[in-house]
Amino acid sequence: MKNVTQFQVLNTLKRNRTFGILAVCFLFYLNSFGQKIESSLTETWTNNNWENFSKVLNTYDFNTYMTNSLSQLWDVPSSSWNDRTQTIYTNNPNGTVSQTVTQTWNVVFSAWENAQRTTYTYNINDKDILEITERWISGSWENYSKQMNTYDSNGYLTTIVFQNWDVPTVSWINDMQSLFSNDMSGTVLQILMQTWDTVLSTWGNTDRITYTYNASNKPITTVDEIWVVSAWQNFFKQTYSYDTSDYLINTVSQLWDVPTTLWVNYVQFNYTSNPDGSVFQVVSQLWDEPTTTWINSQRTTYTYQVLGVSDFAVLNKFTVYPNPVNESINVKLAANTTGLNYSISDQIGREILTGKLNPNETNIDSNQLAQGVYFIKIDQYKNQVVKIIKR
Repeated sequence: MKNVTQFQVLNTLKRNRTFGILAVCFLFYLNSFGQKIESSLTETWTNNNWENFSKVLNTYDFNTYMTNSLSQLWDVPSSSWNDRTQTIYTNNPNGTVSQTVTQTWNVVFSAWENAQRTTYTYNINDKDILEITERWISGSWENYSKQMNTYDSNGYLTTIVFQNWDVPTVSWINDMQSLFSNDMSGTVLQILMQTWDTVLSTWGNTDRITYTYNASNKPITTVDEIWVVSAWQNFFKQTYSYDTSDYLINTVSQLWDVPTTLWVNYVQFNYTSNPDGSVFQVVSQLWDEPTTTWINSQRTTYTYQVLGVSDFAVLNKFTVYPNPVNESINVKLAANTTGLNYSISDQIGREILTGKLNPNETNIDSNQLAQGVYFIKIDQYKNQVVKIIKR
């Protein structure tokens, strides 16, 4: 790889907090639509073998809301898993997260110690509008960072502003912001990222991320450009591939090589899915330029929460047909019930359509939906979500 080091890439990904946000959205999407990740095991490719590296174990309450996420590291000398961090979730009655507390394991005292706490605030549509993160310092919580989200009248995310707590002035100081450009259906077309110039007291461009999509409204390319002097310059690109069921099978990441003005391979991710579309395994490989081949790097395997008999009783509350759909969606309730609300969301959890259901059966006009994959749920039956495909 020419002129770009892994250190530079990692620094860029740190700077591009939007990538982190989208990753979190992806995991939240899995948990939001019934695909509850129970565990993820990550292994590293060492001496032509897969060896344990890290593990995450998630637990849920009777409402299937996440309550704890435990991270562990593999200790080679003892051939055992050692606790590293845990995140404790406090949820609102509707399942949105009200607060998370992250703790680190103290090996010396064999006890958990507070590290970070994030408190979430929502608007009337349950959209996350404010996140305040505090750090545990000398026995008390102190402000550390803040994230403020803004939405348009359609409920589409338009702005994320990040601020850091400045101890000397006892005030919040702008750090960076992300500006989202969406199409009529709420699909993200571009994200402009800017950092705060404390000298000029203004926002300055840093990154511009542009997305393209296929006919099913799934991303096929993501191009990140960086602001150099006074112009945009290519930096990072991701290309996505799908199988005939529209399940993700491969993501290739490339870096822009300025001298050759060519995209150079960096890392790729190969996905294996379960029959229901949930991700079973992800294998990452690094590009080896001397041999022009992909070399195994890490492998993560996922397991999911299995529903019990009582859970399935809850799940049979409504049916949706036809599927795939063309012009209309029919929702039939298992029982004659009034006062129920439905919502249809896209693949990253954005609400596209909402409304009230008739007591027995409801016909929903789907002409407002672009081609792609959506999820329909009834607010009162949060454990049941139906995947629909719009043709």
